[in-house]
Amino acid sequence: MTTLYQQCKVIAEPVVKGYKTDVTVHDRRELGRAEPGAVGFWFPRENGSFLCWCPRKRVLAGCVPMNERRDALVWVRDWIDHLDSYFRPRPWYRVECKGKRGHGTVTPTRFADIKTALDIALEQEERHEHV
Repeated sequence: MTTLYQQCKVIAEPVVKGYKTDVTVHDRRELGRAEPGAVGFWFPRENGSFLCWCPRKRVLAGCVPMNERRDALVWVRDWIDHLDSYFRPRPWYRVECKGKRGHGTVTPTRFADIKTALDIALEQEERHEHV
Protein backbone atom coordinates (compact mmCIF):
# COMPACT_ATOMS: atom_id res chain seq x y z
CA MET A 1 0.00 0.00 0.00
CA THR A 2 1.37 3.41 -0.92
CA THR A 3 1.52 6.18 1.64
CA LEU A 4 -1.14 8.85 1.91
CA TYR A 5 1.44 11.41 0.86
CA GLN A 6 2.41 9.47 -2.28
CA GLN A 7 -1.23 9.30 -3.33
CA CYS A 8 -1.85 13.00 -2.69
CA LYS A 9 1.35 14.00 -4.47
CA VAL A 10 0.24 12.20 -7.66
CA ILE A 11 -3.13 13.96 -7.54
CA ALA A 12 -1.55 17.36 -6.79
CA GLU A 13 1.23 17.35 -9.41
CA PRO A 14 -0.89 18.44 -12.40
CA VAL A 15 -2.93 20.91 -10.33
CA VAL A 16 -0.61 22.77 -7.95
CA LYS A 17 1.48 25.44 -9.70
CA GLY A 18 2.40 27.72 -6.79
CA TYR A 19 2.95 27.21 -3.08
CA LYS A 20 4.03 23.65 -3.80
CA THR A 21 5.44 23.39 -0.28
CA ASP A 22 1.84 23.11 0.93
CA VAL A 23 2.00 19.58 -0.53
CA THR A 24 5.71 18.71 -0.41
CA VAL A 25 6.39 19.94 3.12
CA HIS A 26 3.22 20.56 5.12
CA ASP A 27 0.93 17.85 3.74
CA ARG A 28 3.82 15.39 3.67
CA ARG A 29 4.45 15.98 7.38
CA GLU A 30 0.79 15.85 8.41
CA LEU A 31 -0.07 12.82 6.26
CA GLY A 32 2.98 10.99 7.57
CA ARG A 33 1.81 11.57 11.16
CA ALA A 34 -1.69 10.20 10.51
CA GLU A 35 -2.64 7.44 12.93
CA PRO A 36 -4.83 4.49 11.94
CA GLY A 37 -8.48 5.53 12.03
CA ALA A 38 -7.78 9.18 11.23
CA VAL A 39 -10.08 10.66 8.59
CA GLY A 40 -9.64 13.97 6.87
CA PHE A 41 -10.56 15.90 3.78
CA TRP A 42 -8.07 17.33 1.31
CA PHE A 43 -8.00 19.15 -1.97
CA PRO A 44 -5.25 20.54 -4.18
CA ARG A 45 -5.66 23.93 -5.80
CA GLU A 46 -3.57 25.98 -8.20
CA ASN A 47 -1.83 27.71 -5.31
CA GLY A 48 -1.31 25.04 -2.67
CA SER A 49 -3.61 22.57 -0.98
CA PHE A 50 -5.88 22.23 2.01
CA LEU A 51 -5.95 19.37 4.52
CA CYS A 52 -8.32 19.19 7.46
CA TRP A 53 -8.48 16.26 9.89
CA CYS A 54 -11.85 15.49 11.45
CA PRO A 55 -11.92 15.50 15.22
CA ARG A 56 -12.17 11.87 16.31
CA LYS A 57 -14.32 10.88 19.24
CA ARG A 58 -11.48 8.85 20.78
CA VAL A 59 -9.06 11.78 20.50
CA LEU A 60 -11.63 14.34 21.56
CA ALA A 61 -12.63 12.29 24.58
CA GLY A 62 -9.04 12.22 25.79
CA CYS A 63 -7.97 15.81 25.32
CA VAL A 64 -10.91 18.14 24.73
CA PRO A 65 -13.39 19.03 27.47
CA MET A 66 -16.90 17.78 26.69
CA ASN A 67 -18.31 21.28 26.17
CA GLU A 68 -15.63 21.99 23.53
CA ARG A 69 -16.07 18.81 21.44
CA ARG A 70 -19.16 20.16 19.74
CA ASP A 71 -17.35 23.45 19.04
CA ALA A 72 -14.49 21.55 17.35
CA LEU A 73 -16.91 19.72 15.05
CA VAL A 74 -18.82 22.91 14.25
CA TRP A 75 -15.56 24.69 13.43
CA VAL A 76 -14.47 21.94 11.02
CA ARG A 77 -17.89 21.82 9.35
CA ASP A 78 -18.11 25.61 8.96
CA TRP A 79 -14.51 25.95 7.73
CA ILE A 80 -14.99 23.22 5.10
CA ASP A 81 -18.25 24.85 4.02
CA HIS A 82 -16.44 28.18 3.60
CA LEU A 83 -13.64 26.57 1.58
CA ASP A 84 -16.06 24.76 -0.69
CA SER A 85 -17.90 27.98 -1.49
CA TYR A 86 -14.63 29.84 -2.12
CA PHE A 87 -12.83 27.18 -4.19
CA ARG A 88 -15.77 25.50 -5.93
CA PRO A 89 -15.72 23.43 -8.15
CA ARG A 90 -12.41 22.01 -6.89
CA PRO A 91 -12.69 18.23 -6.29
CA TRP A 92 -12.40 17.00 -2.70
CA TYR A 93 -10.70 13.83 -1.46
CA ARG A 94 -11.34 11.73 1.62
CA VAL A 95 -8.07 10.79 3.32
CA GLU A 96 -8.29 7.77 5.62
CA CYS A 97 -5.38 6.25 7.49
CA LYS A 98 -5.59 2.46 7.60
CA GLY A 99 -3.19 -0.19 8.76
CA LYS A 100 -0.13 1.72 9.86
CA ARG A 101 0.83 5.34 10.39
CA GLY A 102 0.81 7.42 7.21
CA HIS A 103 -0.77 4.69 5.05
CA GLY A 104 -4.30 4.31 3.79
CA THR A 105 -6.57 5.57 1.04
CA VAL A 106 -7.17 8.85 -0.75
CA THR A 107 -10.47 8.69 -2.63
CA PRO A 108 -12.52 11.28 -4.48
CA THR A 109 -15.59 12.40 -2.56
CA ARG A 110 -18.44 14.82 -2.98
CA PHE A 111 -18.76 17.87 -0.78
CA ALA A 112 -22.30 16.76 0.12
CA ASP A 113 -20.88 13.51 1.55
CA ILE A 114 -18.34 15.43 3.65
CA LYS A 115 -21.04 17.71 4.99
CA THR A 116 -23.30 14.75 5.81
CA ALA A 117 -20.51 12.93 7.69
CA LEU A 118 -19.74 16.03 9.75
CA ASP A 119 -23.43 16.69 10.45
CA ILE A 120 -23.88 13.08 11.66
CA ALA A 121 -20.82 13.39 13.94
CA LEU A 122 -22.20 16.67 15.30
CA GLU A 123 -25.63 15.12 15.99
CA GLN A 124 -23.99 12.21 17.80
CA GLU A 125 -21.94 14.60 19.91
CA GLU A 126 -25.01 16.66 20.79
CA ARG A 127 -26.90 13.50 21.87
CA HIS A 128 -23.89 12.51 23.99
CA GLU A 129 -23.88 15.92 25.70
CA HIS A 130 -27.52 15.53 26.75
CA VAL A 131 -27.07 12.10 28.33
